[in-house]
Amino acid sequence: RHRAGQAAPADALPLLARAAPSLSALPAGALRSAHYAGSVWTLELGKLDDAMLARLTHSLAAAGIDALAASTTAGSRVRLALGTGAR
Repeated sequence: RHRAGQAAPADALPLLARAAPSLSALPAGALRSAHYAGSVWTLELGKLDDAMLARLTHSLAAAGIDALAASTTAGSRVRLALGTGAR
């Protein structure tokens, strides 16, 4: 797709656009930083309760995104990659 001048689904912006509806449900100020490398977004989030984090990962999965969440001292880190079924 890149040779044809088209974006691939796992490129930074198409992947972020797919995740945007799920991310919009986060409380204001929850997103601390976002980094993209190797077809993966890594999001640093502030403290979220377990239910909110579960809703986020479930919503992302429904959008065809594999999300891996882990707790950090400052909150949570979530890794987003295009799901194998969405490629």
